[in-house]
Amino acid sequence: MNLPSLPFNPWLLVLIALLAIVVMTSLLRAGAPFLPRRVRLALGILRLLGLAALIVAVLDPFREVTRPDPSAYRIEVLLDASRSMETPDLRGENSRLEWASQWLLPESGPPSWKPLAEPGTAFRVSLFSSERVPWNQQPLRRARPGETAIGDALQDLLGSDPGAANRLGGVLLLSDGANLTGIPSSKAAREFAREGIPVSVIGIGQSGEAGDVSLRFTRESHAFQRGEEAEFALEVENTFAGPRRGSLAVYRDERLIERRAIRLEAGSKRTEAFSFMPEVSRVETLRAVFEPDFKGGNPATHLDFSIANIEQDDSFRILLMADRGGWLARILRILARENDSLRMDSLIRIDEERIVAISEREEEAVSSGPLSSRRETLSRIPAEPAFYRFYDAILIDDAMALEKAASLAPVFEEFAGNKGGGLLLLQSEISSAEEFRLPEALRSLFPARAFQPVRLKRDAPLAFEPEPLFGNDIGGLLFNSPVPVLPGNARLDIPVELSRAAQVPVRLREDRSPVLVTHAYGAGRTAWLATSDIWRWRFGDERARESFNAFWDSLIAWLAVGGKERIRTPLNARVVPVDAPTPIDVEVLGRDFTPRMDATVTAFLTDAEGSVSERQLMPSVDDPGRYSGSIQPGRPGPWQIEYKVLFPDGEELTKPVWFAVASTSPETRQTAFDEKSLRDIARITGGLYSSHEEASRMGKLPVSASIPTIEDRHHWSRSWPFLLTALLFFLLEWWLRRRHGLR
Repeated sequence: MNLPSLPFNPWLLVLIALLAIVVMTSLLRAGAPFLPRRVRLALGILRLLGLAALIVAVLDPFREVTRPDPSAYRIEVLLDASRSMETPDLRGENSRLEWASQWLLPESGPPSWKPLAEPGTAFRVSLFSSERVPWNQQPLRRARPGETAIGDALQDLLGSDPGAANRLGGVLLLSDGANLTGIPSSKAAREFAREGIPVSVIGIGQSGEAGDVSLRFTRESHAFQRGEEAEFALEVENTFAGPRRGSLAVYRDERLIERRAIRLEAGSKRTEAFSFMPEVSRVETLRAVFEPDFKGGNPATHLDFSIANIEQDDSFRILLMADRGGWLARILRILARENDSLRMDSLIRIDEERIVAISEREEEAVSSGPLSSRRETLSRIPAEPAFYRFYDAILIDDAMALEKAASLAPVFEEFAGNKGGGLLLLQSEISSAEEFRLPEALRSLFPARAFQPVRLKRDAPLAFEPEPLFGNDIGGLLFNSPVPVLPGNARLDIPVELSRAAQVPVRLREDRSPVLVTHAYGAGRTAWLATSDIWRWRFGDERARESFNAFWDSLIAWLAVGGKERIRTPLNARVVPVDAPTPIDVEVLGRDFTPRMDATVTAFLTDAEGSVSERQLMPSVDDPGRYSGSIQPGRPGPWQIEYKVLFPDGEELTKPVWFAVASTSPETRQTAFDEKSLRDIARITGGLYSSHEEASRMGKLPVSASIPTIEDRHHWSRSWPFLLTALLFFLLEWWLRRRHGLR
């Protein structure tokens, strides 16, 4: 208590007080014979209290309070928004980040930091993970990328706004204590201690039993064969001090492969094997999930991903489309039945209203293809692209292609250009004296554009080129004697106009006329065979039959395996980390397979939650044909990108890509609550520490001692409660005297 300097001698005040006591005593004694003892005592107490109130009013004491000047400093709120804060270990299975978001933006009332400092104090809120950024006043829906760097974030505050009028006076840190990169948090705390700036801390997290159950695929990616059992394995480890139980579920995309219950002994590690049967060639995401029967552990280590690249097996699925059939169609179907690597279906047009569909596959395999039975009758040629995507190559005679060019051209463009299938256009076995003309809709698809009909007058030997079809392993028979020949009287439509990228692997030996012409189209390959009489070649000796089979094996294999892709991306069939920028670059080639810089490339992204977004890719100046972009995945799970490339001439290419985003960084796997480190920061710097559960009871935050202060005086007697209380003493004393007949 502080007292003001009195304008007179203090002993005079003592003398007046003694006289007042003597007067009150005499007054009490004067009425003593008439008043009960308890009344006299009450009157004495009330008069003494009234006298004390008068003395306090005369002295006018006050309490002096010194506080920091709110206009001279600011407090920095530093909130950890790293991925470890997504750990759901708080009450109600809320995550640390959810609690922090509610702390920043409470449902009602002022911001949570307001009561922690003097009114008028400036606050500035920042979020950090690997870098510190200002808070945008929005709820925290997702963690920031990067690894937690508490020390770096604190040190960054020391150098911020050195010339600001409201200098840094204190810091409030909200974190789970994980510090995975940058300078140690204790070193940053010592620098704050030297500057005299306290760092107060709210620890967010629960201290639980040490240990975890983690799982991972033994391989990041797998290559499987279609139609063969696919086997893979998972490693599961228990680092708890006791046994743990749970279930292990493995998925192909969203389809469950198997769920099994497992029990892990303390400190044990074991391998769990799984298998499935791949039906089609594509890229799939394998996902393994450990579902614990206990509380605790890190959800990020209970999940892992791998890529399954299901490749084409050694057998090819071929579709033969012929007008009324013929010897060549029959021979090709016989060849397919004799060859274990070929599975051929046929669409044979009988008349204008009937198409006979024949499946040469085993009965149990029919259900996996577009045909519903071994033999059925269709009323029209299918024009849906999905019907043809099942096949690797299509052999079609020119009579059927001529009549259905308008409806089949877009189907074939999608089949060859995007799927990467092969197309072989055959001379029809229906004889015609007219010159064959390729429809305009099919001109860009095939390597031969214009034709001259020829009838051979005598047997014509054939000449074969090793590239691109015939290598020594498959086509070696074609380069040795006896030379394969076309019989006399065979009909040919000799190409006289070829595409720029056309190659001629088979010619007539004498005049070098093209018999087989090929080129690449999009992701696939197309070819033109100039004669349907080539089947006669097979009916010679055994050597002729072997060479004929070698010719068709080579041709079909070349068609079915696809050509050079015009859209290439390194992202397909990869597992990428969740907290790192992921490039989504593609390389684009034109029709002539040279890099193109004038295309419009759009990436349609489907994330792990099913949300679709669109990203425009920009052409690279330094790398012609490359279009660049980058994404920050943010959520683990299976992702897909569909690239669409639009050229100025209207041509459009598409390419789907699958990849998986996994929580592979220490940020998502080392999520233990480190209370000790947080307490050390507060202790070293002179700040306060509070758990998140007691944050509402946290007192005023300490600030730097070098902050200018303001002195406030609180006078005891200059308040309405004091005045009313003093008046009450006098009124009660007056009422009591009047009640008993005293003046």
